[in-house]
Amino acid sequence: MCRTKSGITFEDGLILCRADTDSHDSLRDLATKDGVNHGRVARWEVTPTRVLTDFRPEAWKFAFDDNAQPPSWWKAEHEAAAVREALAAMEKQFDAEAGVFGGHLDLQDTQVKSLGKLASVGGSLYLRGTQVKSLGKLASVGGHLDLQDTQVKSLGKLASVGGSLDLRGTAVKSLGKLASVGLSVDLQGTAVNDWSHVKIGGQVIR
Repeated sequence: MCRTKSGITFEDGLILCRADTDSHDSLRDLATKDGVNHGRVARWEVTPTRVLTDFRPEAWKFAFDDNAQPPSWWKAEHEAAAVREALAAMEKQFDAEAGVFGGHLDLQDTQVKSLGKLASVGGSLYLRGTQVKSLGKLASVGGHLDLQDTQVKSLGKLASVGGSLDLRGTAVKSLGKLASVGLSVDLQGTAVNDWSHVKIGGQVIR
């Protein structure tokens, strides 16, 4: 998977981890542009274990992509460097004062428990399979918002979702302060029965 935050490390020590992508393939394509053979590559991801906006290294978990085993050339310093690069990329995207994250956040099946100071996401936010119970200060998501099978019971301050909203399997009973959803809303398995106050650009799935 290419979850937040993903990167690659080459055998010669080159690390690629960018604020604008979590795609391992895109990162590898970038590395080939200099025409240099950097040797074998390891794909990895660094994901939050507690609070999303806590950027201390001990609050994040390093893992190889798809739970692969470390390559024979891998050393402890490779992991430490990868974590530093990943957190630097995260902090570059996050405006701590405003609580705004500029890109996508794919946190599916991670150990994250809280969104911390997050108030707005410019891209999509995927929380399926996480232990998040509250959306906290979150007021807007520019892309899709996936809350399927989470423990979230209330949309809290959420006012707008630019893409689709997936609430399948949640205990959400009301759309609360939500004013607009750009695409579809999936309410299968929920107790929500009124969405008349919400401007919805697509279909409502029940």
